[in-house]
Amino acid sequence: MPNRPGLEGGTRDNYQASASETFDADQYDVRIDHRASDAMNIFGRYSRGKFNRDGPTAFGQRSGARSAPSA
Repeated sequence: MPNRPGLEGGTRDNYQASASETFDADQYDVRIDHRASDAMNIFGRYSRGKFNRDGPTAFGQRSGARSAPSA
């Protein structure tokens, strides 16, 4: 059910929700430099990142929220 007056007779922007969520970040960078000669420098770089954001949906399970896998 709507929880605020909304616009256009209450048919638009009539629901407001807020919640907190978790955000996990796991990332790293590796760089290797090598001076092969006075005229040649070589370097390599590798970066990796894994990010996970998880929180409740505004309208609950019936709005298409992913359910936890069954064991």
